[in-house]
Amino acid sequence: MKIFCVICESEIVNSKEMPHVILGLCSLNVCEDCGHSSFVPKLKKVEDNEFSSEYVKIQQHNESLLKHFFSRKYFIDNSRLLLLNHFIFIDDGMNVLELGPGFPGLFHTLKLTGKQLNLYSVEPNPETNRLFEDYGVKSIGLSFPLRKTFDGVGSSNSNSDNINSRQTNDYSQYFDILICCNILYYFENPINSLKHMLSILSEHGLILIDIINNNILPKDYYKESNTMREIFTKKSLEIAIKMAGGDLLFINTNCVKDPASQFHNMIKTVESNIVSKFFRKITNKLGVSLVPQMDVMKYFSQASEFKYGHPERHYIRAVVTKSHQ
Repeated sequence: MKIFCVICESEIVNSKEMPHVILGLCSLNVCEDCGHSSFVPKLKKVEDNEFSSEYVKIQQHNESLLKHFFSRKYFIDNSRLLLLNHFIFIDDGMNVLELGPGFPGLFHTLKLTGKQLNLYSVEPNPETNRLFEDYGVKSIGLSFPLRKTFDGVGSSNSNSDNINSRQTNDYSQYFDILICCNILYYFENPINSLKHMLSILSEHGLILIDIINNNILPKDYYKESNTMREIFTKKSLEIAIKMAGGDLLFINTNCVKDPASQFHNMIKTVESNIVSKFFRKITNKLGVSLVPQMDVMKYFSQASEFKYGHPERHYIRAVVTKSHQ
């Protein structure tokens, strides 16, 4: 039986058996034309909602809200916001949806803008949804693409038959910003998922995609810890966006050479000082850092470079809108 690439439909595909943490034994299909890799389960079909449920059991993504100015995570989230601001003016009353954010996702950075935004999430983790209830984020589903959405998914007695259920077409052309960071590779059919994203996007809305490139993965990653279904290259992501009917406004695969190492080396240099070691415990408790502010600003300038790339090497970052042709 011929094997076709799920993205570019090429027949030039190499296939081999490979175990998967969630899907079990799979065929790993690698396209020689666009470079895209797909894990196809050999034993049973796993729907997106089932996959999301199993993923939560393996991975937990509730992060500390302490994303201070000296945190590497701060740079990642802030650079995402910078990129969005380049293409859209974020203003009061906008509807913002983040898919699979974990807590607090990009919502913490969005709140720092001071704008009165309507924040929504699709998140499979019940614990995360309970946290979102107190954080002003409305959860509208446990998995994506949306089939039926409902209010209050964080509550202990909520389920897909909740009396507050809404039809998914209530959100047609509703969202001004849709955030899809480190999530696109979990969908069974990423092109269909992108189509659904575009269908709930407002006329001039934007989708922000941040995703791991296959080049960043170590050789033993597939065998030991992989949870991704689809592993993208820049080319395969561009094709998927076009096939879904989206217009690509921006795509970037790198920013500066290994800025993550630069950042950690900078911290290591400062903390190697005997005095800083003595005060480290105290400053950690106070939530401050000994990294000089000017050094951090220098790193930030390098990591941004006005290209709005992800401040990690070999990630793919893209901004997508609806096609108006």
